Amino acid sequence: KKPSETAADYQYIQSCFGLPLYSGEDSLQLENILCTDSHENCRLYFTEGKPAPVEEKNALVQKFLRDAETQRKKNEAYYQSRRDFCQNSIHQLTQQIKNAMLVYPQPLKIPSRSGRIFPREIWKALVLDDDRIFMETTDEEQPDFSVDLMLDASASRLGSQEIIALQGYIIAESLQKCGIPLQVYSFLSLKGFTVMRRFLSYEDKDCSKEIFDYCAAGWNRDGLAFRGAGHLMESSPAGNRLLIVLTDASPNDDRRIPPDSSKGRVLSQDYSGKPGIEDTALEVNRLKQEGIKVMAILNGSDADTLAATRIYQRDYVRIEQLEQLSQAAGTLIQKQIQQLHS
Repeated sequence: KKPSETAADYQYIQSCFGLPLYSGEDSLQLENILCTDSHENCRLYFTEGKPAPVEEKNALVQKFLRDAETQRKKNEAYYQSRRDFCQNSIHQLTQQIKNAMLVYPQPLKIPSRSGRIFPREIWKALVLDDDRIFMETTDEEQPDFSVDLMLDASASRLGSQEIIALQGYIIAESLQKCGIPLQVYSFLSLKGFTVMRRFLSYEDKDCSKEIFDYCAAGWNRDGLAFRGAGHLMESSPAGNRLLIVLTDASPNDDRRIPPDSSKGRVLSQDYSGKPGIEDTALEVNRLKQEGIKVMAILNGSDADTLAATRIYQRDYVRIEQLEQLSQAAGTLIQKQIQQLHS
């Protein structure tokens, strides 16, 4: 691609999805680490959706922003129309998680200047001059795990945006009520950029309604999204990390996988079907090797359970109705809490 095209694409992404989370230099460093091998022709764009200060004249961008605002209103209206059901679901899921935490209580680990060294904090000493790179255990019982919730926001979800936003809200509210550190973001890919839109970070409290900003567009390069999630989870305050994905387990992107003779790939391949599924399974496996527990909630009857089994093995559940969500999510989370102690 010509540099002018790349700059125009970047401008389009920024105008549609908001200012980047990282400076240009940090973004470039991240892309050099994450956008490699199968994803070497791709870009990653992290954002929290803060609008660009200059009003956009581009008609396509204006339409995108109008559609996104319309969708936000639809998501909120859907929540209002099912408010009682929503509160019941939150209550039910909160109780399930609390019950699991009572069976498996965990002492709280807090950053400290002495104690057991905590490898994930070392960068703070180097970059931020923060010497609290050790962990000290207190007797106060507190969940020693964080949860990241990642929502597929590709165009295949266009028919279920309100449902997915509500599912995300119910899960987020329940986890926050249990005092579990939580991060929520969506992913989609457009013009070669995998856009990770963060609604909630670990520090945020009572911001769950930000999730109603969820809207779908474009493609989904699941493997690269998992790399992005792995990066976002590095800031987790907890010793154990869980990642829940709301998905249809159908990776599909318009940027091909480049040839790689060392992996027996003489020609480039479409990022869909078997190659897309295999790449996603590989990235999920990498996260597991880093100690991250990955699980999926499959939406709708068209979700691909064969692909889900290949990618997530047994750590997924399929739901066809919203009413099944709290029970299904509760069972998944309980199972993972048990595994933290097995």
